[in-house]
Amino acid sequence: MEMERLNANTIRVLLGNDDLAERGITVLDLLGNHKQIETFFYSILDEVDKDHTFASEGGVTFQVMPSQSGLELLISRNQDEDEGGDDSKKGRRRMKTACPILFASS
Repeated sequence: MEMERLNANTIRVLLGNDDLAERGITVLDLLGNHKQIETFFYSILDEVDKDHTFASEGGVTFQVMPSQSGLELLISRNQDEDEGGDDSKKGRRRMKTACPILFASS
């Protein structure tokens, strides 16, 4: 697993197929059990955010881009929650997935 902090609000995590296998997850699992995948994503966030400062300041969004070698996971801190002043939204978890569409040539 490789981790890169892109900016103050975004962490990029590269998980190879071996990393996924160690965690008992396949790319196809991303289409299945929503709760299992959410738990998996938050476990990755716990691993890369060792001092727990990234997720402690509100919700996060996960963007997932699968590839043949594994997947790329972008974890972004939700910035719009602080602007509205609505405390009821703070800490709310949102999960977003992005999957490429592959077309077969004839």
